[in-house]
Amino acid sequence: MEAFLSYFSACTQEFKALIQGLIASLAPRWRAVNVAERRVIALSLLSTTCFCILLSWRGNKVEKWYIPGEENTPLVSAPIPSGPRVAPPPKKPVYDLNPVRPLPAKFPLNTRMPTRAEAPSSGTLASASFSPETDLVEIFIDSVWWESDNDDASGDTENDHLMHKSLELPFRRLVKMINEENEKSSKGVVLKVQDTYREHGVHHAKSLHKHGRAIDLTTGQTDDLRTPGIPLSKLGKLCWAAGFDWVFYEAKGGHHIHVSQKP
Repeated sequence: MEAFLSYFSACTQEFKALIQGLIASLAPRWRAVNVAERRVIALSLLSTTCFCILLSWRGNKVEKWYIPGEENTPLVSAPIPSGPRVAPPPKKPVYDLNPVRPLPAKFPLNTRMPTRAEAPSSGTLASASFSPETDLVEIFIDSVWWESDNDDASGDTENDHLMHKSLELPFRRLVKMINEENEKSSKGVVLKVQDTYREHGVHHAKSLHKHGRAIDLTTGQTDDLRTPGIPLSKLGKLCWAAGFDWVFYEAKGGHHIHVSQKP
């Protein structure tokens, strides 16, 4: 408190000199107003002075502010924080993880939803620019099984945690729904991510996997990942309810659910 009072006194003297100079420059106008108006002006200046002093009180170090051209005459002493400045922690995003569509009545092998081809629903590689540095996000969710974390294939450098940012929200919705299925099942249900972003190899030249806009999914049981946790037909229904732009129950390359998204 003592330090603040000393600081307040020093600042008050500087503001007093500044205000006196201001009043002197406005002397003709000052003489023209009556006593009541002078009191209002004086109180306004005083309250502004106090506010500025309180606002500037942030530490023990003092930084001088100067009027341009009058560097030897400080305008006001303003404290600056001591120690390193620490940026506030980033705000965690808030996701709406509720289903956005009703579950389809059925979803047998070779079903596409919508029933048209993938390109009209999710676009093509040429429909949008792509930069891995700005368009991909890396997602880690403990309840999900990621093939790249369990793949012993030599020379395979895929990272299935990487996907296009447009896929993140429907994917998180799907994870929530799978976790709810897991709570209902006596054997447990684990969502398995088989493939996401693949810049080279495996997929055809126009595959949306090359921009991280497609995911291949299956499920497993908690104690036996090789045994499906739920039928793929049900997984397809959940993917559609989660909001993916295109969902396909695919047989090529082993039965799985292929989902994709516009950028």
